[in-house]
Amino acid sequence: MEKTNDKLLDLMLLLKLLERLKDGGAMAIHTAEEMPLSDYEPRKVVGDWQILYR
Repeated sequence: MEKTNDKLLDLMLLLKLLERLKDGGAMAIHTAEEMPLSDYEPRKVVGDWQILYR
């Protein structure tokens, strides 16, 4: 997720991964920039890490 040239591809990958996340699951993502799903809830931000919950 640290390359900036394929933002749409990265967003599509994130959405597919979130679809596969089971209820009660969590996914931690380390990003070099602000995450494209910054409005996704519930989530927690810890430094450069975004933790998404389902």
